[in-house]
Amino acid sequence: MIMLHKPAWCWGAEMGSNEYGVCIGNDAVHTKIAYDSREPALIGLDIVRLALQRSKTAEDAMKTICNLVETYGQGGSCFDVSANLPYGYDNSFLIVDRTGGWIVETCDRVWVAKKLTEGYHSISSVLTIGVDYDLTSKNLETFAKEKHLWDGSGKLNFAKTFQGPSPCTDLRLENGRKLLEKTTVNNKFSVLDMMDILRDEQSGICMSDKGDMFRTTSSQISVLKTGNDKNKFLHCHFFTGTPNPKISLFKPFIFSKQAEIGILTISPPIEIESTRAHPLYVTHRNLTQEQLNEVNLDEFEREGIKEILSKLKNDDGDDKIEDLSTLFHDAVLAEMELLNQH
Repeated sequence: MIMLHKPAWCWGAEMGSNEYGVCIGNDAVHTKIAYDSREPALIGLDIVRLALQRSKTAEDAMKTICNLVETYGQGGSCFDVSANLPYGYDNSFLIVDRTGGWIVETCDRVWVAKKLTEGYHSISSVLTIGVDYDLTSKNLETFAKEKHLWDGSGKLNFAKTFQGPSPCTDLRLENGRKLLEKTTVNNKFSVLDMMDILRDEQSGICMSDKGDMFRTTSSQISVLKTGNDKNKFLHCHFFTGTPNPKISLFKPFIFSKQAEIGILTISPPIEIESTRAHPLYVTHRNLTQEQLNEVNLDEFEREGIKEILSKLKNDDGDDKIEDLSTLFHDAVLAEMELLNQH
């Protein structure tokens, strides 16, 4: 079972989780290898979905992603045709489970992977792995030499070798890392801290819709249990399902045999809704910015998150799991009711 954040137009997803606690997010990176001339292949969003479907651990997902990139390459439309955007992109991936994680960065059919065991990590639209990688594609050095990007001296620096011109700078990455550093002092970090980071506009993490080319489309926070005791804590994921997390509710979802998300965050066919916006999105879209700002989600959301995490930590068995099967759908309904009051 998987839970995905995906654009309505494509099969793949920008991020998501599966029932085993594997979580993956991807980000666009622009490299020196021309994208427009490539044959249709896999796009990063396809790779996210395939990896979640096929993996039980972060390492499984890393291997799946690397194998797909090396075997099939990256190419094809990365945008809805209605967006009229002429280019595609390569991808970086952040992969985690309860034991650790990996960052995978790619250029066409080559890749490097860096293992994560502690601390905080982030990716944001630029290549970040230099020479500190743990694994590489078999053809990495040969590919770099053939493209006249590396002369063979020293250890290949992936970021310096392949980073190309980009509409994004590394400022957002740097700002995000500063916020993580600040909020993880003394190893204290909570869901609420992560929510604040994802909603931070000054850093560029939250890109609200102000007519810019890019904007935040959806947000996810996952709290993963540690250890082997299945009865003390369940993986819990929080999804917005709508743009701009500053004015969206982070809604909890827990995988279980009867888990369901309902129809309120599933995009309808174009014949029913021309933009394929799902009902929750439409509710947001129908309000003015001023009205959205007046909706007081903060207290409702924070108290709800504290309650659900407390309940999970104190649960003594699996018999209560199914009580949470409609948790996400119920939270969506609550958000729509709050919005409709305005």
